Amino acid sequence: MDNRFYVYEWYNIDTNEIFYVGKGNGARYTNITQRNQYFKNYYNKYNCSVRKIKTELEEDVAFNLEIELIDKYRKMGQCKCNIANGGEGATFPEGSWNDFFRKLQYLHDVVKAMDDMCNEEDYDPKNLKTKSLEELEELYQDYIEYKEGMATYNELGLNNNELTGFELETQNKEITMLTDMLTQSIANDYKEFSDFLNWKTEVDFICIEFNSDKFLKLLFEKPHYYGELTNVVMNMMYFMKYLNNSLKISTLIKIRSYYIKGNYIHIKFNTSEDKAIRRVKVNLYDIVWGILMFKDKALYCIIYEEIFAAPFI
Repeated sequence: MDNRFYVYEWYNIDTNEIFYVGKGNGARYTNITQRNQYFKNYYNKYNCSVRKIKTELEEDVAFNLEIELIDKYRKMGQCKCNIANGGEGATFPEGSWNDFFRKLQYLHDVVKAMDDMCNEEDYDPKNLKTKSLEELEELYQDYIEYKEGMATYNELGLNNNELTGFELETQNKEITMLTDMLTQSIANDYKEFSDFLNWKTEVDFICIEFNSDKFLKLLFEKPHYYGELTNVVMNMMYFMKYLNNSLKISTLIKIRSYYIKGNYIHIKFNTSEDKAIRRVKVNLYDIVWGILMFKDKALYCIIYEEIFAAPFI
């Protein structure tokens, strides 16, 4: 008989309010890092402590008690930091197939954490069941990177959704000028890229023979360039998502979600003519080429063209 489980509750020392009930074993009840954001916000704001309610329980008994207490405290207006109703945390060896499946299932069904991801359907439990351990690990890592990336944008104040059309146009001009200036600097510093100083037409640009990956790598390594570029692109994506009905383009598309991971913009969309959801990865390198080649073209037009040029994923 495995009776190593217990049920615990976190409470406000000053008011004795119960704000979280959980089930665990070992030192789980003292852990404050692997918690949802509601828990962390409450914990950081108030004077809190934790206590075990009942120990030496079998897992199913602990689950049932957890569910019962959460229901009880919610009826009293407490347990505000429990997202689920309890009973969702079955114990499996860390890193096992079941462990990853449980984590992803919980994130998808309860927390709704993947709703804005381009490949949200991959995280649907019915699809997770067909994945290998390696595929589940990759999906979990993709989610972590996505979450960290979005957190970075929020912390840095990127993707400012309050920007006016004039401010967006100004950002567009600024990133064009910055890209051109840094390109000239690289062309001056590296003889192999000197042709960048001489091209006059789009044909000249296309015919330049050089190591484009090396050039773009040097450009992206320039201090703050990647941050400035992704800031403008994210702001432009917001503009495209919510104001696309006013854009002067041949085929309207509805941006469903977007995020940047590494050098790619992951975009989920459908067109006005086809309601099927499509997903593409647009390389930021291609966006930069568009900025360099078409200095007078609006950035949203460059992004639209790249969306239609990129292969579906």
